[in-house]
Amino acid sequence: MRSLRLLTVVLLAGCEGQIFTSEPLVPGPRPIDPSNPNPTTPTNPTNPTDPTQPTPDVNPFACDTAEAPDTLDARRLARLEYQNALRDLFSRALGNTDTTALLTTANVETRLPPDPPGGYSTGDTNFGVLHATATFEIADAIATSIGTAPNYTRFVTTFVNYAPGTCTNLTPATLSDACEDALIRNFLLRAWGRPVEEGTANLNDELASFRQEFTLAASSREGVEAMVVKALIAPQFLFHLQIQLTPTATPERFNLTSHAIARRLSFNFARTLPSEALLAYAATNDLTTDQGFTGALQLASGDLGGTVTQFSREWLRLDALPQFTDATHPKSIRIRQGITANDALRNDMRDEVLELWRWVNDNGGTLQDVLTNDMSFARSPDLMRIYGQTMPAPQNVTAANAIRFASGQRSGLLTRAAMLTSGGHTENPIHRAIHIRQNLLCLSTPQPMNLPPNSLAPPLPNAALTTRQRYHEKTSGQPCAGCHQFINPFGFALSNYNALGALQPTEPAFDANWMYAGELTTDSRVDLMPALQVARTVSNGVELSEVISTNPNLKACATRNLFTYLNGLQVMPGAAASSCGMNRMYEALTAGAPLRDVVRSASTDPRYRQRTLRSSP
Repeated sequence: MRSLRLLTVVLLAGCEGQIFTSEPLVPGPRPIDPSNPNPTTPTNPTNPTDPTQPTPDVNPFACDTAEAPDTLDARRLARLEYQNALRDLFSRALGNTDTTALLTTANVETRLPPDPPGGYSTGDTNFGVLHATATFEIADAIATSIGTAPNYTRFVTTFVNYAPGTCTNLTPATLSDACEDALIRNFLLRAWGRPVEEGTANLNDELASFRQEFTLAASSREGVEAMVVKALIAPQFLFHLQIQLTPTATPERFNLTSHAIARRLSFNFARTLPSEALLAYAATNDLTTDQGFTGALQLASGDLGGTVTQFSREWLRLDALPQFTDATHPKSIRIRQGITANDALRNDMRDEVLELWRWVNDNGGTLQDVLTNDMSFARSPDLMRIYGQTMPAPQNVTAANAIRFASGQRSGLLTRAAMLTSGGHTENPIHRAIHIRQNLLCLSTPQPMNLPPNSLAPPLPNAALTTRQRYHEKTSGQPCAGCHQFINPFGFALSNYNALGALQPTEPAFDANWMYAGELTTDSRVDLMPALQVARTVSNGVELSEVISTNPNLKACATRNLFTYLNGLQVMPGAAASSCGMNRMYEALTAGAPLRDVVRSASTDPRYRQRTLRSSP
C-alpha cells in the first residue's frame, strides 16, 4: 500500500516531462559568448567596436542596486547534489561505511538518469517521469533498508535523540506518540533544511500529515519506512524550494527565512544539506541581517577546497582528456620513451591539476597563482618522467618541501600535462588554442564552414618543417587565415611541449613515409596582439601563462563560469550581463582576493537573501 500510494504522488508530480523549470538544458558545449555576434573577433567587453585596442581592466558586469532580486527558485537537485544529500542525511545515523552500503543496495548510481551533455552538473534541472520513478524507487529501497536490523534502531535512536522533547523511555519497536513526533520533526529538519510546519494556521500541517503515516501503518517500523519514503520524494527534498519568505518594507520583495538562506548557502558551497552547526545557527540567528549572514557564510563555506576542485574539474573538462592512441606509431614510440600511456596516466594528469587548484585554494592563493604556480604534484613514475622529475612530490606538499619546475620550463595550469596532451602521436596546437580561448577566456571560436576537402585533417609530415610550421602552412591561406590569426598564437606558444606534455627543445622530424629524419628546433615565440589585443611577445608557455593570468578576459570568463556553477544556471550569462553577484566576483578577482573569497563574494550581495514575487500579467 505504501508503494502504490506514494508512487502515484510522485508520478503525478513528474508528468508532462518537466516541472518547475524554465528553459531546457542546452545540448552540447556550454553556450560561449552570446554577446559577440562576430565569432572571428575576440570580445572586448569595454570597447567592442574596436577590438584592436587593448582591453582595459574595467568590470564588464553592471550592478544596479535598485534591481529586484530573483524570483522564486524551484530547481531540482542536480544528480551530484541529490547523491550528496542522501549520503549526508543517512550518515548522521549510520556512519559513512554503512551509508555507502545503504546507497549501494538502493542502486542510487544506476537508477538515476545521467546528466545531459553540456553545461555544469549543477545545472541539470529537468524533472520528468524518469526522475520521478528513479527517486521513488530509491526512496522505497532506502526505507526498506532502514527498516531492517541493525539500521532501524540506530536510525530511530539517533534522530529522536537530536531533540527528544517529551519523548521518554524511547522504545524503537513501539514508538509512543511523543517519540513519533520527535522523530518526524528531527528527520524532516535535516532532510528539508527547515522545521516542519505544524498547526492549522497556514493550512499546511506537515506534522499531522506525517503522523498519518504512523496511524495507517501496522507497526512503528512500517510507519518509519513510510515516513522516510514520503520525506525523500517530497518536493521539499528533491527541489531547491526557496519559498519560505517573510515580507520587507518594499512591495513584492521578500526575505528568505534564516533556514532557507542556510540551505541555499550549503548547496551553493558544499552541494549538500546544511550541517548540524549551520542548522543550529539558523535556528538562533537572523540570517537576513549582515551580521547573522556573515556567521552563516563562514559555517557553510568552510575551506571550499571541494567546491574549487569540482568546479575546476568541470570548467576545464578534465574528465574528458583524450584517450591515448597510436601506441605503435613511429613518432609515438619515440616520444613515449618507456612511458605507459593509458587511463591510469590520464587520471594522474587530471588529479595533478586538481591538486594544484586545491593547494592554491587551501593556502590562500589566487586565480593568478593557479596560472603561475611552479610546484609539481606528480607522483606516478610516468607523469614524473613527462615532467623530468627524479623525485615524487611529497604526499603533503608545502611551500618548503615542494618539487619545483626549472625556471622558464614549466609553471602553472597551461603547462601541465593534462592541458597539453593530445592523446595521439603529435601535439595539436589548434586544439590547445581553442581550449584556452573557449574555456579559459570565453572567446568564441567559429565552426568552420564550406572548407575545401581535408581542411580539418592534420597536416602531412614533412622532414623539413616543425609541427608549428606545418600547422601554420595549412592555416595561413584563405579561408582559414581569417579565424586562425586569432587562434594559432595560443597553441604556437606551447610548441616546446610534445603530445604528452613533455618539454621538447627539439622535436623529431619524419618524412612522408613516417621515417625518422632527425631533430628540428622548436619555436614557441609569438606575438599576442592578434589573439589577445596585448602588445606583448612571449617566448614560451610560462610567459603566455603570466600574460593570461592577469588578462581581463580570464577574470570575466572565470566569473561567468563560477557564477553559473554555483547557482546552477542552465545557460551561462552574457559577457556583459547585469549582475551584482558577478560584479562582486570580478572585483574580488581584480583585487587579487584568495580563491575561497572569490567563491564567497557573489553571495555577499544582499539580494542573495531575498526573492521577488511578481503578479501575473
